[in-house]
Amino acid sequence: MTPKNPCNSQPVSGWIAINILLAIVFLSGGVVGAQEEVSQDDPQPLTEEIAAELEMRRARVIEQRKQIASIEERFGAIEERFKSILGARLDIAWIRLLEERVAFAEYAADQEDAGFDIAVYRAAAISVLESQSGVANTAWQRVRAKATLPSEDSSAAQQAAEYSRLFEQQRTTDTIFEMFIASLDLSRRFGIDTSEDEAALKEVLIDRATNGSVFLEMSLHNVIGLRAGIDVLPDDAELKAKVSIAESRVQETADALERIVAMMSEMELDTTEYQQQLLTATGAITTDVFNFKVIGNLLSRWGQSIVDVVADDGPTFVFRLLIFLLIIYAFRKLAVIVEKLVNRGLSSSKIHLSQLLNRMITSVVSNLVLILGVLIALSQIGISLGPLLAGLGIAGFVIGFALQDTLSNFASGLMILFYRPFDVGDTVEAGGVFGKVNHMSLVNTTFLTFDNQTIILPNNLVWAGVIKNVTAQKKRRVDLVFGVGYADDVPKVEQVLQEIVAGHEKILDDPEPLIKLHELGDSSVNFVVRPWVESDDYWDVYWDLLRTVKIRFDEEGISIPFPQRDVHLFGQETT
Repeated sequence: MTPKNPCNSQPVSGWIAINILLAIVFLSGGVVGAQEEVSQDDPQPLTEEIAAELEMRRARVIEQRKQIASIEERFGAIEERFKSILGARLDIAWIRLLEERVAFAEYAADQEDAGFDIAVYRAAAISVLESQSGVANTAWQRVRAKATLPSEDSSAAQQAAEYSRLFEQQRTTDTIFEMFIASLDLSRRFGIDTSEDEAALKEVLIDRATNGSVFLEMSLHNVIGLRAGIDVLPDDAELKAKVSIAESRVQETADALERIVAMMSEMELDTTEYQQQLLTATGAITTDVFNFKVIGNLLSRWGQSIVDVVADDGPTFVFRLLIFLLIIYAFRKLAVIVEKLVNRGLSSSKIHLSQLLNRMITSVVSNLVLILGVLIALSQIGISLGPLLAGLGIAGFVIGFALQDTLSNFASGLMILFYRPFDVGDTVEAGGVFGKVNHMSLVNTTFLTFDNQTIILPNNLVWAGVIKNVTAQKKRRVDLVFGVGYADDVPKVEQVLQEIVAGHEKILDDPEPLIKLHELGDSSVNFVVRPWVESDDYWDVYWDLLRTVKIRFDEEGISIPFPQRDVHLFGQETT
């Protein structure tokens, strides 16, 4: 993976020659270089400000090289334990040198493009650019020598630290290559032949992209393996930490490969394969993948995958699908049969259950049979029931927490179901509603009022208050009060009321009707009439008695007084 010449040139001896060359150039003011200067039409002389800036940038390059020489000289004299720190400083110094050289050459090129005469500095810039491959190669090899993959047997904490250093080294390497690509662009602006350096760089970039692609694939497989381990050991904290590290490694590797792909695109290399891998591995869609070649290759690959799956597993899949549908169909028919059998058994049972309970029992049994069939069918097509049931349990907990009010109504419905305070068809007063129960469910109760209004009441309101079931008993007493005048014959009134009650065909003999003088009111003598009737005949008897008593009292001359008040006036004698 080491680039060919000039990238493999020795940096120390090369720099001695370069420094001598730079000294000659700046002392004599001559022009050095194999390349011919780009002719310009009447170049402008350098201003003092531009000349000072060029001189300062050139001085930074020389100063940075002296700093590298100083660090290298001290490196052999210090203790072993301090060499890692000094080595890190040396790495930074080489990268800084690379950046300073690019900054100097770029500023010189910009001034020449602006029409200034930079003949004094042009040769120095060309020399810097011609030797840039050696500097870049030295900086890269230093970083590369320290890059090591962490052991998979190490702890999660150790892996996290080592992978952090590894990806930081990758980012540093990318910076070096980006600087070198910028140097190649500047070299072309000065007319330098860069074909050999470009070929070497392309070779290195292709090697790096290949290695990054393989490492990304390995990282993805590692994540899959660790997640499988989590399914077996869900409480293993170390395993969870390694999963997190592996997922982070996938993202970091994808980011590094994306940076390499961007540099390859600048070098006009084909990156379609790597763009496809980035898209399928991370799902991140960038502007680089919006081209017909990438999209076409992806669609072609996916289409071929579908064809391969159909060709290899198609018959098996169709057979399993048929088995799935047959099992579902058979259990649906079985659920209908079981529902009919349960209905028949409940109808012939001596235990009298409410309609709601009958309906719920049949529905639950039928649905259980159907659910059993679905589970068996899913197991036949290869779906594991353990995770599915666990997921349903978690989902049930979440749904139950979100539907607390509905579950409260459901609980009240169960209480109504088992205690049976009323049933469908009963006339009930509950929750501020009076009417006939038209329909019941485990969540609400539907009332049909006597003026033909449909009222749906939540079971929580029904069960929380007083429930008055008017039709719960087969017999019901009609309570009526009739008032007569104080001047009327009491025995005659009693006789007339008894004849009226005895003559009504819907009034029961047992229990015996009650007719008594109840109270002496302010304006009338009040009699109570309390006959017993079937619950269904209550209102018919009530209305018939009121009408008949009024007619008979009028025929017998019995008065029905209304409230009245006597007013006595006393005169006062005047003197």
